[in-house]
Amino acid sequence: MITNNPDTAVTERDAAKDSSAPLPSFEERNSSADQVKLNPETRRIRWTLNGPLETAITVSSLRLCVDPLDDWDYHWMEKHDQHTDLDEKHESVISDDDVFYGPLPGADEGEKLDGGDEHLLVCCGQKRPLGKEAEEVVVKPTTGGGGFVTIHDFISTVHPYLMARRDEVLEAMCEDPGRTRAPFPPETRLVVVWYSAPYVDVLDEAYWMRTRKR
Repeated sequence: MITNNPDTAVTERDAAKDSSAPLPSFEERNSSADQVKLNPETRRIRWTLNGPLETAITVSSLRLCVDPLDDWDYHWMEKHDQHTDLDEKHESVISDDDVFYGPLPGADEGEKLDGGDEHLLVCCGQKRPLGKEAEEVVVKPTTGGGGFVTIHDFISTVHPYLMARRDEVLEAMCEDPGRTRAPFPPETRLVVVWYSAPYVDVLDEAYWMRTRKR
């Protein structure tokens, strides 16, 4: 819920921090001059009335997959792999790190590719986004969920993780040639699209809204 009165908002935030402070009921708030309104996230809820309300994913835990982050290295290599060649002499005009080849971090003998132990790690002054895939974020059920991971459990765990990596998500989206609205500045408004557990994608809100109107 949202309010147009900043004093009311501050009072409610203070009350929320103090669990002993009573919050006004909806009726009490709505009877005042400052009426309660739904926030934009509430309006995005898709609530069908075709059967039982499904609120649980019948698994005990799951690991997160985030499309922009998981595909970041692939798209980076697709963009930069043809820019240079290992046998060329590279004279940087920007810095010593303009182009750099070297061993993959953490690679063992069995992981070496046909090109030996020299792999493109820096190109155009940009470091290759190695190890930037979504980390092993394990979503576990909270008490009262019947032992299953609920939708609330999933969103409550994944949202702060994605917010912490928001800048990296935007960088990864810029490398994806399929996202035609690139580049994406820091102020880009984003929407998380949950295709199926545990796979999520992140889209810029303008594109997401435009596709929903088709």
